Amino acid sequence: DSDAIMLMTAMGMSIRFNSSEVPVTGRNSAGVKGIKLDAGDTKELILDALREVNAKLPAYARVEKITIRDTDFARTPSMKIVRYKLGQ
Repeated sequence: DSDAIMLMTAMGMSIRFNSSEVPVTGRNSAGVKGIKLDAGDTKELILDALREVNAKLPAYARVEKITIRDTDFARTPSMKIVRYKLGQ
């Protein structure tokens, strides 16, 4: 017996599937995309979570600004974020 997973967007799109249908991912995998969110959905989800977290934090520790990137950061072969490049 499997658990169901339901994903919904702010615009009302949804998808439902059994967790047994999700492939097991390994250590080096990037995960599984269950639904494609547009920029509005993604930003709303992040802002909702941010408001919830900020409500529990003292004023000096609250997040004031976020930036949503369209592309991932440059990565090393071991998938670590490249912090700087030599020679630049």
